[in-house]
Amino acid sequence: MSQLRIFWPEDAPAPKHRPGRAKTLSEFYRDYVLPVVRVPKGSSHATIEQDQVALRHWKRLTGDPPLDRISPEFCARFMAELGRQGLSPSTIRKTAVHLQFILDHAGPPDRRHRNAARILDGVPYLERPGQIHREPEPAFTWAEIEGLIEACKDVKHTDCLPQVDQPLWWASLVRFAWHTGLRRMNLLNARWSWLTGDGWLVIPGAEYKQHKTGRRFYISSAARRAAERVRIAGEDRMFPWNGGKSYFGTRWRDLTGQLPENRRFGLKAIRRATLTWLAERNPLVSRLVAGHRKLDVLEDFYVQRDVVVNLLESMPVPRGWDV
Repeated sequence: MSQLRIFWPEDAPAPKHRPGRAKTLSEFYRDYVLPVVRVPKGSSHATIEQDQVALRHWKRLTGDPPLDRISPEFCARFMAELGRQGLSPSTIRKTAVHLQFILDHAGPPDRRHRNAARILDGVPYLERPGQIHREPEPAFTWAEIEGLIEACKDVKHTDCLPQVDQPLWWASLVRFAWHTGLRRMNLLNARWSWLTGDGWLVIPGAEYKQHKTGRRFYISSAARRAAERVRIAGEDRMFPWNGGKSYFGTRWRDLTGQLPENRRFGLKAIRRATLTWLAERNPLVSRLVAGHRKLDVLEDFYVQRDVVVNLLESMPVPRGWDV
């Protein structure tokens, strides 16, 4: 009878688990969940990064005990301590969701976790706080968007941008974000090769939020002009950024530093401004441009996506030094 043999890649670090000792949660993630579940499933980089953030909270607060020592009481103490760290309820929920995913794969298989490892007979549960429904976070005003474009003149040079004219890169990014309403991850990974001749950006599922089915977004002529101004020969990315997400956030905070302290929002505040502008004129178009996975039957199966074109083409163009 043949045996399935698993070969550890030569260039990968060997598992550090010591025989005779139960694996810890972080060891189990590294040795099993990541290579056996996350990678074959095609989980996005953002999902894997959030797994690791959650595990850092776990290791810092618990010391990362062996799996067989993680009891419901232990989980309750961890969640209580997590709540005392000053984290937002949504961050606590997200941490619990990612840790629970790892724990669930240490238990017996079921329909949702077919590749569970059967290490634990029963899986403890991390009781997470309920979702808090709150008002939408603020959007940038029209004047603030034009102020951001003005502030781009004075940005500091960074090696993370392969663009020579870096002030123009930032100004073009702000304009492109306003005219498209795209999420930050899609702004920074948008490819020229995804753009069709009639102006549709077809984002593959592997590059979309939560690695779900991809989406098709209309890129208006104003948005395309903004991107064309900083196009680099031989570079497929529209807005190439070679740094990390946290450093991008640092540079964005520098850019918003000229705004009042209570108005220094993230890049998503441009997306909120775009969707609000569209919703005032056509809520259906706003929902389609938002690209959320859950629409209704009419939007999912009947309304043609071309319905967004005219309204997106009519959006006002922000004033600025760069035009």
